[in-house]
Amino acid sequence: MPYIVSIRSMRPMLIRFATALAVSGPLAVAALPATAADCELAIRHATYVAEQGELVFRSENYIQASDAASNARIPSIDAWQQAKACGCPEAVAPLEDATLTARRANNAMDLPNARMYGERIKKDAEAALEALRRCAAR
Repeated sequence: MPYIVSIRSMRPMLIRFATALAVSGPLAVAALPATAADCELAIRHATYVAEQGELVFRSENYIQASDAASNARIPSIDAWQQAKACGCPEAVAPLEDATLTARRANNAMDLPNARMYGERIKKDAEAALEALRRCAAR
């Protein structure tokens, strides 16, 4: 027997939602613009991604290279989100590329391909770092 929900049973939930929206709406509009200090976390994440890309590129072991590529993927997503939040759209594209490249490197079947992807991860992360530092200097 399907579960049927009546409008009356949903009314308290709708009232809470409308109240929360009415309170948070003006706060979201009154939010302050991002400052240069907001990019610090994105810079830290991008630095870690560049280090992991270097580790993939310099690795002599396929397992270590794959592990380092896997370690670079989530921080590159975090760096992308933080760059977007701090108002630095120039850093978003290289970080998206680093994320995709880290995923590809993690799926590479041999060490030479993983190294190639590691070099690309490092290059993209360094390009994002340059953009983030420019944004932080504004």
